[in-house]
Amino acid sequence: MSNTQVKNRLRKHIYDGLFKAELHSFLSKSLEDCGYSGFDLTNTLPKPEIILKVTNTKPLLDDNQRKIRELESLVQKRWDYKNDGIHIKVQRLKQKGLCAGAMAEAIKLKLLAQVPVRAAVSSVIRQAVDKEKAKGCEVIVSGKLSQQRAKSMKFKKGYMISSGQAKKDYL
Repeated sequence: MSNTQVKNRLRKHIYDGLFKAELHSFLSKSLEDCGYSGFDLTNTLPKPEIILKVTNTKPLLDDNQRKIRELESLVQKRWDYKNDGIHIKVQRLKQKGLCAGAMAEAIKLKLLAQVPVRAAVSSVIRQAVDKEKAKGCEVIVSGKLSQQRAKSMKFKKGYMISSGQAKKDYL
């Protein structure tokens, strides 16, 4: 394999990574009210397909999918796709208690709604451990919570492996 082919492959991997990171940042800002937790990108079809993973699909599917069409047009304009060159689908998370991104968004929304920290975190931990298949959960909240000084608070429930090779393999 020649040196130019290796450089082209590296350049393509870097471009793909930048595209996914920038798309994730854009989608997380524009879909924060829907409980956005990630996306899957498929390039196998004639036109690429973005499958959004959200906890609340109702705001996206109202008004004859107007929000989805807006997102499609914004993505097409930003990344120079042809008209009707990309398709966005919405997938609802079945086990949102097991998705760290969705739980972090839930805590963020509760804290912005002035819910006390302990109540917000305990409801999220209860949702993850009691209703779902998780054996344990740990949430760390840090920053200026209610006072002038910043501090960090840890909340745990259930069984959590905290050392050794098992931590590297399973957490």
